[in-house]
Amino acid sequence: MDPTTPPAKPPRAASHRPRDIAFRDVVTRDEAAWLARRCLGEDARLVEYYLRPYSEEKIGFLGQHLRLVIVAKVSSSGSSSEAVDEKLSLFVKTVPRDLPGQAAYIEEKGCFRKESDFFRDYVALIGDEEEATSWCPTCYLAKPDVLVFEDLRLRGYANQPRMFELAAMKSAVVCLARFHASSLRLEARLGGRPLVDRFPRLLEETEFKRSGRSLEWYANAMDLAVRLARERFGHEDEAGLRRAGDTVFAMCRASRDKLNVVSHGDLWSSNLMFDAGLRHCRLVDYQLLRYAPLGHDLAQLLYLCSTRDFRRRNEAKMIELYTETLLERLSTTRYEGPRPEREDILRCYEEQRMPACATAVIFHPTVLMSGRVAAQIMDEPATYEEYYFRNRLPFVRRIMAGDKEYEARILEDVEELVEMSRRYDDLPKPT
Repeated sequence: MDPTTPPAKPPRAASHRPRDIAFRDVVTRDEAAWLARRCLGEDARLVEYYLRPYSEEKIGFLGQHLRLVIVAKVSSSGSSSEAVDEKLSLFVKTVPRDLPGQAAYIEEKGCFRKESDFFRDYVALIGDEEEATSWCPTCYLAKPDVLVFEDLRLRGYANQPRMFELAAMKSAVVCLARFHASSLRLEARLGGRPLVDRFPRLLEETEFKRSGRSLEWYANAMDLAVRLARERFGHEDEAGLRRAGDTVFAMCRASRDKLNVVSHGDLWSSNLMFDAGLRHCRLVDYQLLRYAPLGHDLAQLLYLCSTRDFRRRNEAKMIELYTETLLERLSTTRYEGPRPEREDILRCYEEQRMPACATAVIFHPTVLMSGRVAAQIMDEPATYEEYYFRNRLPFVRRIMAGDKEYEARILEDVEELVEMSRRYDDLPKPT
């Protein structure tokens, strides 16, 4: 039986506290009982369960995050008379049904379904042999609109500041290389057929699409970049800047002449969690998966999670660390597929540089907000609609006025993309 699918039983009414009304249908009582047995042992008997908002701040932009608390009787010696109450806390992601605009956008993108498919089909196929737990959290339940995970924070994992220092970046790069190595190994184990052919729905592009609300979102983000470039840097070549931004559409496609892997596609800081010593990293939020060349995620990670100065000082070392970790992982495990060459990884990274910078220009105004400010904007339907799809400049101006670090990061991204746009014809492009 699929480990992320509970036994089929007729759902019974759940026991809820008054504050749980909005989450009534997220997890059923039978599912909570199954989760108790899965996590606490087969003799666990559900007493009660309830769900609460995980945080008052916004910690993600493509879902609602909840804490599931399960109380169960667990026998310590096999005797029901000696059973004691144990409390289990799990992390839940679901579609925000109380925010219809966000829910409709998430469903149009198909990103929630994608993450559910990832844990139910892809991770399950990798199995323990590939040590998937070395790069992702454990998923206990995957439904089309609900995911239940271990709570990494209870194991001491936490996010790092928005822009990583060297120790965190090293840990993230190693984790990313292990994630990509598992993709190469799985593809080889399945006969060498491209994984995008086996998982077409899972790996279809859900972020950068030239249609629907995704295109509205992208155009609005580039409008902001164009206006900031004109106001702050006197850059008047709007067409050239938009052409540089449009490279994000090419970066999403599988390469014709380089190795491709299942790629995370959304490597901003909140989607990476670290243990207390920064020795171990886990990637979370697999809603924007794509099948892309090896250098794609690495460029995204460095542009979304580090400053320009950091990249000047450490970029070459991070590319080398990624390459060494990937090759070491493939050489120490049973792998019979094509081996990536250092030169190809470096060339691929350079091809991904301009679209990675464009991604930072598009993502950073949103993901670098404080959680409190993001919640104020995103949890109100009117401001969510205005910010995401119409005109984000007034919002960004207000935030920059009160947060100079935020302002510095946004303007640094725009300035670098302006410089790249001026050298567009001379820079490598994704192939």
